[in-house]
Amino acid sequence: MAVITDIDERIKALSSERALRRRDAIRVYRPRSRKIEAFHLSRASEKILRGGAGSGKSCAGFAELASAATGIPLVGIDGEEIELRYPKAPLLIWTVGFGWDHIGETIHRYLFTEMSGMKMIRDKETGRYRIFRPWDKEDIERSKEMEPVPQLIPQRLIDHSQWSWENKGAKQFKRCVLKNGTIIRAFSSTSVAAKRGDEPNMICIDEDIENPDHVEEWQSRLRKGGVLLWLAQPYSHNHALMLMSKRAEEEKALASPDIEEFQIRFSENQFIDQREKEKMLKRWSAHGEDVLAARDRGDYVIGHILMYPSFSKDIHGISIHDPGQNESNPTIREIAYILRANGGVPPKSWRRDLVLDPGHTTTAVLFGATPPLWEFKGKFHIIYDELYLHRHSADEAAKAITSKARGQTFQSFVIDQRAARQTGWGRGAGETTHHIYSEAFARCGLRSVDTGSAFSFGADNVEAGCTRVRESMNIRGDGTTELMVVLDTTPNFYHEIGAYKKSGGVRRKEVGEKPAPRQKDHLMDCLRYYISTEPEYIRPDAEVAEPSPAWKEFQKLKKKREKDSKRGGDSPVHIGPGSAP
Repeated sequence: MAVITDIDERIKALSSERALRRRDAIRVYRPRSRKIEAFHLSRASEKILRGGAGSGKSCAGFAELASAATGIPLVGIDGEEIELRYPKAPLLIWTVGFGWDHIGETIHRYLFTEMSGMKMIRDKETGRYRIFRPWDKEDIERSKEMEPVPQLIPQRLIDHSQWSWENKGAKQFKRCVLKNGTIIRAFSSTSVAAKRGDEPNMICIDEDIENPDHVEEWQSRLRKGGVLLWLAQPYSHNHALMLMSKRAEEEKALASPDIEEFQIRFSENQFIDQREKEKMLKRWSAHGEDVLAARDRGDYVIGHILMYPSFSKDIHGISIHDPGQNESNPTIREIAYILRANGGVPPKSWRRDLVLDPGHTTTAVLFGATPPLWEFKGKFHIIYDELYLHRHSADEAAKAITSKARGQTFQSFVIDQRAARQTGWGRGAGETTHHIYSEAFARCGLRSVDTGSAFSFGADNVEAGCTRVRESMNIRGDGTTELMVVLDTTPNFYHEIGAYKKSGGVRRKEVGEKPAPRQKDHLMDCLRYYISTEPEYIRPDAEVAEPSPAWKEFQKLKKKREKDSKRGGDSPVHIGPGSAP
């Protein structure tokens, strides 16, 4: 009798466990659309789910996180299990919110409290729970039977003894450990430094982050086979998100892309009442098309925060290989023909200038040319080449420039005024950046007509410089623009100018007129210095730029002294008539 009772108890326990499992949100969840299902099916190592407010991106992203953490596979729209792509537990998962409030109010709620706004109901045919369908007449008639969908990670799977909190009362968790050994850690993006040290299997970023520069560090932290998910509205001030979107667009045609982006709409979310949707869409429309595009479709709206929104490759660009749309203009067609015939390099009769933006990490060099005013009946400044040098010393940069610019005559060398006056670049005490680079240029025989191996300073007024660059992009009465760019030889320039943003922006404060901090803008600085110097056409004089015999002998003597000094200490100084080194 006792045996039978024991068996009955075990059967009851198993039945109860089975009933609990059928109520698990992770088992009840279904993708809201084919796009979201494609997001779950993707094998890319970086995945963006971008959409407007209420489009369902957070719900889908946290469902994937919960599936990876628990090892419970998601089920697709047609009822078929989606194959798990993550390794077996234990896993290390990072989730990142804008601040601790976001972690407590949104991330904790989805994972450990309830699926926000989601309801479930028993299916008439199977008797199992499924998502309530507010557009289905039968479901609407049975609306009294619907129940809230519980949290994505069931309480029975959590080791409650190992919770760690930033603020327990506000549900701001720092660590949750599951019974299978998986650890879920939460981080606020407002931290001064990016999290380092660990190697997570998954990083899930929800919405915006305070410091986009941290993303690069997080990407490098992922273990082999790890995945980065970003669930976001289109935050136009977030250059890391925009860069990932651009990479996803570039890899769209690949059979197995490393990064994919999926865009979903608020207006396509069937789980939101139609009248509520119409009300919200009207509100957004009242604020303008840009607001509607961002809030509903999840489009980037960047025109108002771009520093140079009028720049277009179809207007300002010249291709070495193929004629562009702007070549319907006879003047632009003639300029393009001359450059194309010479492989993108300006003819020797044009003025050329070199602009340098020195840096410890990146040194950028921009090459500009000015044709004679009478040749094309107007002023033109043509960006024809670039150098993007990573972790190069002044001497290494000078050698790279010598190789690139061999045989070219420059009217002037221009340098960033602030950087030029800085000291502490690893040389003698008090030596300025300007002095270090001037010497490096001299050692390589780099000289310009106006400045020799030294430099003139770029204008320091940033706002005025940016205004002048925008003026150079304006279309004139004859259909031409003062600024033209050879696209084939300036890929970094093209990337920078398309993403170059003003300070402030959508979320934190009003848009300013100065460039935003912490963006890759080395060549944009060069462009500002170049245009602001207002280079007027002067016929190149190769003889003036060529170092004199005396200068060459002086450089040889200087190199010999430096070698002697390295071998046996400082060279002796001889003073008096007839003394020789």
